[in-house]
Amino acid sequence: MKKGLRQLISDDKGIVSSKRVVAILCVLILCLFFILQGCGVIEREFDVHLLDALVYIAMVCLFGTSVEKISFGKKNENT
Repeated sequence: MKKGLRQLISDDKGIVSSKRVVAILCVLILCLFFILQGCGVIEREFDVHLLDALVYIAMVCLFGTSVEKISFGKKNENT
């Protein structure tokens, strides 16, 4: 489990990516919020802007990681 989590948050070089860590934390917080709200533990209305911000942060981080993976791919060694 430890190695799998490390690979999940690391890039190709083995360096931990802060974008991936932030995105995973945002997604986990959102999932926890929706589960607690669905079970009735949280009954009051939360600020919609806070939830939107978490969604946007997670989307931007995941999109940034995807673009970085595509645009900064392996370069040819011959050039």
